[in-house]
Formats: sequence, C-alpha cells, structure tokens
Amino acid sequence: MNTFTEETDVWNSTETTSSSSSSEEWEENWPERITGIVQWILFAVGTVGNLVVLVVLAWRRSRQQVGTQMFVGSLALADVGLMLSSTWVEAYDSVAQSNHRQLVQRDMIATEIS
Repeated sequence: MNTFTEETDVWNSTETTSSSSSSEEWEENWPERITGIVQWILFAVGTVGNLVVLVVLAWRRSRQQVGTQMFVGSLALADVGLMLSSTWVEAYDSVAQSNHRQLVQRDMIATEIS
C-alpha cells in the first residue's frame, strides 16, 4: 500500500482515537503556556513603558536635574534594546515549543492508528 492511501485511510477512519482533548493538552502543558503568556506580557509592557519614558523625557526638557534625566533615559533605552533583542525571542520560543509538542503528539497518535 502506498503512503498516500495509508494517510487517506488514517484521516478517513471512523474509529475513536485516544487523542487528548484541548483541556487535557492545557493541563499537560500549563507551565509552558503560562510562562509564554507572562513573557509576552512582560515584553509588551516593558517595551511600551520604556518608550513612553523616552517620549516624556524628550518632550519635557528642563535644565534642572539633567543628570537624573540622562540616567533614566539611558536605562529606558537599554531596556528597550533588551526587549527588542532578546525578550520577544524567548517568548516566541516558549510558545513555539509548546505548539511543537502538540503537533508531535498528534503525529504520534496518527501513526499509532495506522
């Protein structure tokens, strides 16, 4: 039997499978999913918050406390650089890993059926 007909038979079969429902998948991978959600929230809040700090510092230039403004501005710029260079990558990897595990599990179940 060729591969195409085997795959078609798997998809057309009416047998009940032992595939887990979405709630079971959530229970199984909840730490990774929560980690991904928290990382995305940190990325969004950190990027927007630091950009607001930079806009406020550029908009309100005063001759008083120049050293403090330079210090806060440099920290905000460094944080934006960190957010744009690594934080979103870690958040994306966390989400991609949990989705990849689900796809691998579904492929394994499909091969068990055949």
